[in-house]
Amino acid sequence: MGSIDSRPAVDRATMVGNTVVRRWAADVDGEGRFPHEAVDALCHSRLLSATVPVEYGGDGVTSVDACEIVRTLARSCTSTALVYAVHTACVFALVRHTRDESVSGLLRDIAENQLLLTFLEPVSEPLDGIRTAHRDGASDVHFAPFGTNADVVLVRVGAESAGNDSGFRALRSCDVSLIRDQKRGGLGFRGIDWDSYSLSWVPETGLPLADGYRAVALDTLYPAVHLLASAAWLGIGDAAIATVDRYVAEYGDERPGKYRRDSRRLSEMRAVHDTLVGRIQEYAQDCALRGEGHRAGCTEYEALGDMVDAATKGVRGVVSDALVVCGMAGYDENGSYSLGKEIRDVLGAKVFLDEFPFDAWAGVWPEVPGETAS
Repeated sequence: MGSIDSRPAVDRATMVGNTVVRRWAADVDGEGRFPHEAVDALCHSRLLSATVPVEYGGDGVTSVDACEIVRTLARSCTSTALVYAVHTACVFALVRHTRDESVSGLLRDIAENQLLLTFLEPVSEPLDGIRTAHRDGASDVHFAPFGTNADVVLVRVGAESAGNDSGFRALRSCDVSLIRDQKRGGLGFRGIDWDSYSLSWVPETGLPLADGYRAVALDTLYPAVHLLASAAWLGIGDAAIATVDRYVAEYGDERPGKYRRDSRRLSEMRAVHDTLVGRIQEYAQDCALRGEGHRAGCTEYEALGDMVDAATKGVRGVVSDALVVCGMAGYDENGSYSLGKEIRDVLGAKVFLDEFPFDAWAGVWPEVPGETAS
């Protein structure tokens, strides 16, 4: 393990993605289960601490390299990539909103023990119209991505009132009880757990983040999740293009006319995809340059929304074109040129992001100034 630890994080992710993640991707997708083997490999490669600052024992990689890691993993298994994306967004939140030695100690623990993070968000209305009864010490939670497999969860605590903001606490899994309210199977991303839960936790436990919920969610957590998820969509596009490349190379000589048409379409797909890559990389670079005191404003959120929308629609078009080229070979779920997983995942891209219940988004956004402050 010593030799792999000395390699850059992106290189380690490439090796893990091309080996363990790819080997178990079909099982994760087919069984709709958490990608245990892939996450174990991420731990052994010390990738769960890639974005932890160097002074706390991590690699200190920026949002640019974090996006590349997520994209690399998504080429083999989008569920694994999204688990890593949510974890990384939580680490970014801890790093940016930590001014307390106890939370700094948690960052060191993440690096030393490769802890997996997620976040939970209680909301007032269930997504399917079914309200579950509140229990003593419990709150309704609609989406807890891989919450039962995480070591640490970020939980919103306290009620908002006039002039006051609720907060975030980082809780160890031993202090949290997630009670499944409803079993829900996702069409795509089958390994991230689409179930809804109620949350019970031990009062006065956990580590409070320095800033309130609004600052953590709207300045860091929300943008990070959406940026990193967009990088995962790029990985889906990479996988589709690679499949078309193999198909055209295999069957091109048999039908010269179709080969020419397919080659042109493949070039067009690559051009569209390269444009999306550049746009996401540019946004990630902007994020990496922002200072600690940066506050996001409405213009920034609109730019993020436009980028995510472009990535979602663009990759959906790439996958659709891939199916046109491969035809029945791509439609055959069991064939070597199957695009089934890419089709399911790309159609669920927007659904995944919409499922994240940032209920502060609608209520708080108008209160955030349109100008950013350093």
